[in-house]
Amino acid sequence: MKIFIFNLLLITVLPLASFSQQEPTYWNIENQHGENILLTISINRETRTFVAHTRKDALKDIAGSIAYMAARTAGILKYPEIVHVEGGISEKSDTIYTDGTFTYLNKSLRFSAKIWQNRLKGFMEEDKNNVFYLNGEKIPSDKPLYDYRIITARAFSLADEYSCDQKRLRSAEWKNFVVDVNKLSPTIADDNELYSTIYWHGHFLSGIDFEIKKNRKNSLEQNTSKATAPVEVKKGTALIDMNNLPEDPQRMEQLFREIRAKGFTSLIIDARGKKPVPVKSVLQLTDHLTRKPSVLGAYFTRKWSGFGVQPPEPGDFEKSVTSFRKLAGGEKELLNAPGGFLKTEPSSSFFSGRVYILVGRKTSGVVEAFAIWMKNEKAGILVGQKSSGSPGITMPVYIDYQYFVPLQVAQFYDRYGKSWINEGVPPDIRVANEDALSYLLKTME
Repeated sequence: MKIFIFNLLLITVLPLASFSQQEPTYWNIENQHGENILLTISINRETRTFVAHTRKDALKDIAGSIAYMAARTAGILKYPEIVHVEGGISEKSDTIYTDGTFTYLNKSLRFSAKIWQNRLKGFMEEDKNNVFYLNGEKIPSDKPLYDYRIITARAFSLADEYSCDQKRLRSAEWKNFVVDVNKLSPTIADDNELYSTIYWHGHFLSGIDFEIKKNRKNSLEQNTSKATAPVEVKKGTALIDMNNLPEDPQRMEQLFREIRAKGFTSLIIDARGKKPVPVKSVLQLTDHLTRKPSVLGAYFTRKWSGFGVQPPEPGDFEKSVTSFRKLAGGEKELLNAPGGFLKTEPSSSFFSGRVYILVGRKTSGVVEAFAIWMKNEKAGILVGQKSSGSPGITMPVYIDYQYFVPLQVAQFYDRYGKSWINEGVPPDIRVANEDALSYLLKTME
């Protein structure tokens, strides 16, 4: 009988004891975007508290002891790790519920999660409109989640192979940056450390924006079947947003037929930029804004310039590279092609009214190339602020199926052979302290 009672106690108490042990456990925590952190969790059953953290001393390693201590002294940083979580616990059956504060660098959010078996599910909350969901699984050790040495080395290799900004990539600043990151890469434990390492050492680079990013789980491929409708913002005036341009030529035709059917005499095109726009969408737009075929310019990649060859004379663009319209894969084809020229193919649904283009500091990429063409052709009036001076094509170049590095893979030259790099397009009507659209609607005839 005593043996039976003893065995019964073992069956009842051992699971509880194993779960209540204070030795740390290790967790691979993934946020709603698919980014991962390595979290060490310690639960104290006696005080009903828990403490969790990412790799200790990560910030000190990344920033250096002097910079780290200066930030601690100034009250900018509280912990030597990138993420620190602490709070209280409660229990129900075989589940532990945690509630506390999630500190990311110098930012604090509410943290709540439940832990059961080998799983964790919870959220961080900044406010009611900013909630970030977390899912985790228990892992055997605190070894790095990935081999970040391979990720960083591949990223630098891709930059060397595809980036058009080779002058800066040959600079001493860039070489020092690569050395610093490679030195730290064996110790990088998770995605947060990767991003922090690149950011901290990259902010010393002048004129080079270098990032390593990860595919977001909830990101959607661009819907090329979408169509945008003209918005009447003033009697006789239509507004279209370049961020919503259809790529399909039939849908673009439909858009301009609607503009014509409604009798609009003025067209405002918002080119201030919020996200990348496909080159083919821009080409379809230009087809409805000109009566004659015209070369906007051309894009050239490292396949052309890698051997020190200068871009051809503007008159030879069409002889040197293929039409961008023939690149079946669009921008992706530029990784294997020397470039592509941009040429209009006028549509019967030509808009003959007055055209205004809203530009600003975020006007970049092919949208900026469009603004350059409109200015060169005197086909529209640019309103707002000077554009970014970056009309090249930047796109994700993949390291593996998860990680990628955004690189400028093609440099733009207009029909006169000018690149506009770091210069930007000045507007015809400068609007400094007011929204360009609001100003235009008040002042246009």
